[in-house]
Amino acid sequence: MGDSYFEYLLKLWLLFGKTTTLYRDMYYESAEAIYNIMGQKLPKKDMFYIAEYNNGKKIHKHDHLACFTGGMLALGAIHSDKPEIRYVLMIQPNPPLVIKFRWNFYRKTHLEAGAGIAKFCYEMYRGMASGLSPEYVNVDVNSEALNAPMGDARAYIMRPETVETLFYMWRFTGEQKYRDWGWEIFEAIEKHCKASEGYTGLRDVTTTHPMKDDMQQSFF
Repeated sequence: MGDSYFEYLLKLWLLFGKTTTLYRDMYYESAEAIYNIMGQKLPKKDMFYIAEYNNGKKIHKHDHLACFTGGMLALGAIHSDKPEIRYVLMIQPNPPLVIKFRWNFYRKTHLEAGAGIAKFCYEMYRGMASGLSPEYVNVDVNSEALNAPMGDARAYIMRPETVETLFYMWRFTGEQKYRDWGWEIFEAIEKHCKASEGYTGLRDVTTTHPMKDDMQQSFF
């Protein structure tokens, strides 16, 4: 799940005062495809994640990079039931059949998906011995377990996507749990990543005393 492009479609529409309907249309079409094709619910744990998709099949693996989608879907949901969100579908032949409809359903389904992704990504942190997330987790859809990867993917390289989504969800819902989850992550960063000068990533988040990688990423 590549990041940035899809959220930029939405943010460009908002940045230009909702005057550039091309970006709006491209975002909502893309978001609905992501939700329907790649989205996966974990109903017992009230979570949602974005699976990978290859050759027509879901791969039940969720990258930390994809944690940005929680905030993106929530932001799109908040703006989706405004009067200007209205599509007109013209079906040929002549005279065309004109169907007008609004995308009100985004507010409920995509906001719920955003909340589910926020919880999923928080669990990527909480489920590790260090309290920090690996690069991705493999998901057992039946048991709804989040399993740590092997090798270098167990590293924590200070990615910001989860805390961004938690910030969005707190702003949109006012629910204290999002602030609490963010604070837990901050405390884990302070405990394991703080160095004499700045902060550093970790080599293996599945241990209680992870080794530092001695690199501070620019996006941190």
